[in-house]
Amino acid sequence: MTGDDETVAITGIAAGGDGVGRLADGRAVFVPRTAPGDQVALAAGGIERRRSWARGRDARIVAPGPDRAAAACPHYEGDRCGGCQLQHLVYPAQLAAKRRIVGDTLRRIGKLALADPEIEPALRPWRYRAMISLAVDRHGAGFHRYDHAERVFPLVDCHLAHSAINRSSAR
Repeated sequence: MTGDDETVAITGIAAGGDGVGRLADGRAVFVPRTAPGDQVALAAGGIERRRSWARGRDARIVAPGPDRAAAACPHYEGDRCGGCQLQHLVYPAQLAAKRRIVGDTLRRIGKLALADPEIEPALRPWRYRAMISLAVDRHGAGFHRYDHAERVFPLVDCHLAHSAINRSSAR
């Protein structure tokens, strides 16, 4: 990053999991894998600007927010897995983000005057999915990267999938 970096405060989570902040010019900026409260530096060349919004790429966390967590799954960071969007948040913050996203969608798209709905926490935050969808390319089966959907990485151990699925996908 250079002296042309723009520091942005992340204030929320958008549908899809990107953190949301505001650039100095007032445009909303969507930054993958950032958490509310994070202060992030975006290089001028790493900001894709549109008319009324922008997307930040390769953000550097200057100061982490209080709800930031280390992802438990090695694929999340190491392979830039696109199967999960919120593992960088503590579990209560994940639930709060989901609640706000659903509420906002009901109000904005559904035109319903409703409060954010309650979100039922999972009985087990890991190993609960009984089904996953894998992508296949010339190298084998796996998941897509969140930042390069055309790239597939091999699945070793998805922390959301039930252990039986991981055993069968490793064959």
